[in-house]
Amino acid sequence: MPTTVLIITNELDAHADVVVRELHERDVPVFRFHPEDFPHACSLSIEIRDDCIEGEIITEHRSVAFRDICAAWYRRPKRPLADVTNASSSELDGYRLEDYIKRQSKATLSTLYETLDTFWVGHPSRLRRADIKALQLAEASKVGLQTPHTLISNHPGRVAAFVDSMGETECAIKSLFAMGVDDEKGFRFPMTTTVPKVRPTRTHAWIGGRETVSLSPFLCRNMLRHRSIG
Repeated sequence: MPTTVLIITNELDAHADVVVRELHERDVPVFRFHPEDFPHACSLSIEIRDDCIEGEIITEHRSVAFRDICAAWYRRPKRPLADVTNASSSELDGYRLEDYIKRQSKATLSTLYETLDTFWVGHPSRLRRADIKALQLAEASKVGLQTPHTLISNHPGRVAAFVDSMGETECAIKSLFAMGVDDEKGFRFPMTTTVPKVRPTRTHAWIGGRETVSLSPFLCRNMLRHRSIG
């Protein structure tokens, strides 16, 4: 009977440390796996025979077989890193050797996540789906929440038409994925901004920003006013 809890996280995750200690106090076997150590400091083997998939994770001091894992917690792992000497000078099918190893490692980790048949807390595919803005809005509307009319696009004409269709309602512009930008202007973190209500200003802004709009897709939506409760 499987008894081991697999925790997939990073070396500096203090929250996982607390959970590991608690499980140890309850005499529950724990195997902590850091994808950042793969493949240079640990190994992962997955064997497929007919319709049966078995596997094993091996680190410097321990190992665990897939069949012994009773639950997996996808906590906060870092991306796999490749420790390759002089990788920058190596080429393989148009990619640096380091890039090649990272891609193969990522594919292997994805295979682990999708073939490990156990109870998952935060399965990667579910987490990725939960990050999709369009699905967040659609699901929120299904349960009765007020959601904004939203457009995701990099087509200047569609964006301009969408903004104009809002009339005098303010429109918010924001990124789909939160991340900083570093260029000749320095590092900055794009924040949510609004398009002015005045229509001439809007039209001028969108005509003058066509190249910017087409450069990258973004999210544009009407501003909702919060309603007081009670």
